[in-house]
Amino acid sequence: MGFKYKLQRILDHRIDILDDEKKELARRNKLLQEAIARLEELKQMIITLQGELRQMSIGQIGQKALAQMELYRSHIKDIRERQIPQQQIVIQQRQLEVEEQQEVVRVAHMEVKKFEKLKERQAEEYKAEEKAKETKETDQIAGIKAARKIIMKE
Repeated sequence: MGFKYKLQRILDHRIDILDDEKKELARRNKLLQEAIARLEELKQMIITLQGELRQMSIGQIGQKALAQMELYRSHIKDIRERQIPQQQIVIQQRQLEVEEQQEVVRVAHMEVKKFEKLKERQAEEYKAEEKAKETKETDQIAGIKAARKIIMKE
């Protein structure tokens, strides 16, 4: 019969927890990357709107064009003063969530390592015990053979 780790179910459960926490970390990282991409979209939107605004100012300036230019300026201002700061706050929150989850993963990983080390140590102890039993049996067999030889000589 080979070595059987008594805490294997607990180790398996800890490994499952670690896997779940890693998945959660990946999910949070994805949300962070999406928030960063959204911020870049907003910045790019400002550049695009400013380019269109310049094109309008070069063209004919009528009442309708002036109203549209004002609408563009208002939209640019909204992006700069409201949307970008809001998105930066979202990014900070996402970064914090990622850092918190990284710590959770680190702790879960330590728990798994602790049980794996214990398993290794117990396996080594088992092997040492088996070797000691084997040596004892070999010694007993050798003793019996020696005793038989002595008896046979007599």
